[in-house]
Amino acid sequence: MGKTIAEKILSRAVGQPVSPGEIVFPYPDLITVHDGHAMNLKKDLDEFGAKKMWHPERVIFACDHHAPLFSLQEAEKVKSTRTFAREFGIGHFFETGQGNGHIVPMEHGLVRPGMFAFAYDIHVTNFGAVGALGVPVNYDISTVCALGSVWIEVPKTLRINLVGKTYPGVSARDVAQHIIRDVGDEVANYTVFEYGGPGITNVDFSGRMTLCNLPIEVGAVSAI
Repeated sequence: MGKTIAEKILSRAVGQPVSPGEIVFPYPDLITVHDGHAMNLKKDLDEFGAKKMWHPERVIFACDHHAPLFSLQEAEKVKSTRTFAREFGIGHFFETGQGNGHIVPMEHGLVRPGMFAFAYDIHVTNFGAVGALGVPVNYDISTVCALGSVWIEVPKTLRINLVGKTYPGVSARDVAQHIIRDVGDEVANYTVFEYGGPGITNVDFSGRMTLCNLPIEVGAVSAI
């Protein structure tokens, strides 16, 4: 039996074929951290005694959680994040006002089909809109930045075939709510949703990002 898209992506990131349920240590093409966690990451790296990151050119910092800056405290936080990024040679730094950190990397062509990303934030599953796989690891992102990887379980995949078009006034959010109601959170948890079928061609980019935010823990790949 062939591999799913997620399994193919993880197989490349691990360096050997993988199957659902296996514990693996994949190496990411990208690592994303937003300004709400960046300085906690710095604290962790200091405690680790890490003077540099694993492939800092693959790391994305996005200052988007406090925009516009509404206090001196928030401005100082972004300033510290900027200094941290410069000291560690972070490859991609997006300032406050440049956009949402879960979308800007795709707008700048940093995320491409088949790529694998680790992230602090759960919304990295947005990357599924372009056929990439994003896995959120929350506080374990510190380990990823220091060592390059952390263990995850290869997720199962649920194929969802879309057909037809939606009626006027029905959005991708409505479709997403319908899917999650039918699938249920127990099935969706730690599951990759792989979208296909003729109806996927009627879903625009924004709609695909909405659909790819459905899985509760792991990611989603939008496949035509």
